[in-house]
Amino acid sequence: MRRVSGKLKGLLAAFVLAASFASAAQAELDQNVVNLSATADQLVARDLMEVDFVVSAHDPDRQKAAAEVTEKANKLAQAIREVKEVQLQTSTREGFWQALPGVSSSISGKQAWYDTARFTVSSKDFDALSKLTADVSQIAAVESIQCRVSRSRLAEIEDQLVKSALDRFKAKADMIAKHLGFSSYSIGTISVVDMNGETPVTNCRNFSNMKSAELAAPETVEPGTARVQLSVTGSIQMK
Repeated sequence: MRRVSGKLKGLLAAFVLAASFASAAQAELDQNVVNLSATADQLVARDLMEVDFVVSAHDPDRQKAAAEVTEKANKLAQAIREVKEVQLQTSTREGFWQALPGVSSSISGKQAWYDTARFTVSSKDFDALSKLTADVSQIAAVESIQCRVSRSRLAEIEDQLVKSALDRFKAKADMIAKHLGFSSYSIGTISVVDMNGETPVTNCRNFSNMKSAELAAPETVEPGTARVQLSVTGSIQMK
């Protein structure tokens, strides 16, 4: 077996000693680390209204069903374009064969082609979109009306919420350091967490028990408010 020289032994000993000191120092530092978080929130008015329109038809004659939906969808699209305050978000079209209601799918010739077009529109002008909804009530069905806080509005208040959360984080850190008898501290890590995910949304109207005449009448929508939250999390090193 090859012998280790005295010089090499000395280097190894120095390395082990340095590693021990580093481990001890790190352990001491870890003992003085505190993790904490602070949250800021604000009630914000929902400023964006979204409406989902549906145009559908079914018929054993596929071309007939498709033609009916195409005609109504074109009228709806034209009505949407004429209201400058309203923006078209998405539009989709789908179709499929399905047995007529109350008829077994195994019976030949008793299926119909179901054709559906969907339009999602939005606007910050609630009155304009409510009027459009009433105007097209004979063309399209309303699947849902929702109100949410727009992304642009969230962006406007984000800086204010970050500052508020940071102020609360600092106040909490000051209190912890003072209460534990430390003279000061430094920030180890810090991050800002958006706690909203999708923008807060609510149903503006309930369609389950509404008659067609009620849907055809413009209505003032009351969107209400949503609580927007933002959190700051991090760690502090006591000194």
